[in-house]
Amino acid sequence: MQPVRGGPAGQRSEGSQRDSLVGPVVVTRRKTVLAATRAELVTLGKLTTPSGAAALVLAERLDAGGDPGSAMAAMAKELRATMTELGRHAPAVADPVDELRKRREERRRHG
Repeated sequence: MQPVRGGPAGQRSEGSQRDSLVGPVVVTRRKTVLAATRAELVTLGKLTTPSGAAALVLAERLDAGGDPGSAMAAMAKELRATMTELGRHAPAVADPVDELRKRREERRRHG
């Protein structure tokens, strides 16, 4: 896919030193929000829940773009809230480093 170039109007403001040092903004249209959301839902074990499905719809809409900025902001806020809530109810994932320490301590105690 072709990258989208330029700022909101595809123009730079004149006389801005920052604009002269930074090239045009390049945004590629990849399904990054959807992919990240799906990966997080899999990690949380919430991919097939109703809230997980709603999160995927929101992520897909954010990736698609085309909505007004205020709608995009509202969807991003709702996605963040949904993912936060799902994370609160997810089973705790054991830290591999903690597990190794625990096993090492047990071996030292038992010989």
